[in-house]
Amino acid sequence: MYTSSRSDFSDPYDLTATRRAAVFLCYSRACRDAVQGTSRRTRDTGAGEATPAQSLAAWQEFARQYFPALAQRPAVVHGGGVLLPVAFPQTGLHVLRAGVFVGSVQKGRFVPEHHLFTAFGSLCTNCEQLTLADCRCTEYLSGREVEARTAADGWCCVTVDGWPLGGGKVSGGRVKNHYPKALRLL
Repeated sequence: MYTSSRSDFSDPYDLTATRRAAVFLCYSRACRDAVQGTSRRTRDTGAGEATPAQSLAAWQEFARQYFPALAQRPAVVHGGGVLLPVAFPQTGLHVLRAGVFVGSVQKGRFVPEHHLFTAFGSLCTNCEQLTLADCRCTEYLSGREVEARTAADGWCCVTVDGWPLGGGKVSGGRVKNHYPKALRLL
């Protein structure tokens, strides 16, 4: 039987080395996906079920309702999500995404991303307007629902003194918080 003092992957009967190789491959895929901007999470949540044509059609319908100024802009499907591309000069730099990731189709519906609201929130037709002194501002940044005073039912951009902060979905007089968990106050 083959024995080695170094830890390599050459012995097919060594289960520890085989497990190490499997972990290494999974870790390598995860690192590659993180760098390239792809994720298995989007496929698991249903974003990969829609064809590119369905994703673009869902984005067009969503944009006509909430972002009419963006409805005629060209969009592309990238990694299961819709991207609004921007002109980018040809340089020697590696660019992950030259544009704004606006959302994806999940369970047959278009779900907007935080990037859309922060980049184009001023163009949104349905806004919940807060002020810096408003206690709802802290509630929203903490990830809680807030009372809807100015926004109608449906998706809305939450603004603070006119500056876009993020997005939410209004239902029953409440703004359901869609502020990213990683950005929330504790």
